[in-house]
Amino acid sequence: MSLGFYNLDFVNPKGKKGGLIVGWEIGVDMEITSKCNNMINGLVFSDPINEPWMISLVYGPPNRNNRGTFWDDVDKVREAFNGGWLCLRDFNHVFSQADKKGGKPVATPSNRGSSAVIDKNGLIDLQLSGNPYTWSNKKEGLANIKERLDRGFANERWRFIFPRATVKHVPTSSSDHSPIVLNIDGK
Repeated sequence: MSLGFYNLDFVNPKGKKGGLIVGWEIGVDMEITSKCNNMINGLVFSDPINEPWMISLVYGPPNRNNRGTFWDDVDKVREAFNGGWLCLRDFNHVFSQADKKGGKPVATPSNRGSSAVIDKNGLIDLQLSGNPYTWSNKKEGLANIKERLDRGFANERWRFIFPRATVKHVPTSSSDHSPIVLNIDGK
């Protein structure tokens, strides 16, 4: 199964949960450098050709008890590579009250670890377009909860290389998550 991509790599799910897959097209020169339960890291050599950059595709643990290890793993990527870095996809984490509509308020203490890693590594939230929420519990009325769990963060060097990059939230009709599309040209 190629899903329309020339290259694929993956992390197997644990039972019915988790798992990651990344696909990239012909012409994209990427080398997978490491992977774990919640992240696939790769060096992209093809754009721009003279300055490789790191991409981390993440699936944050849904269970809060496992998030400390996840944020430690994110932090280690930065320690291993000091060029342009993009960290993208489903963090399974609400970073601020503005990222949530409905349900209980966001607990500030649960954000301390994530905010510290984001700040320490100089990661900047990429501009988004489309619906501000990427997840919904699909319930009606007052029981409906929407959250922005999927996003892209990049460091200053990556933003310098791709100053017009945006993340678009694509509407969905069946899944509880909206796909996100990275556009490095800002179109």
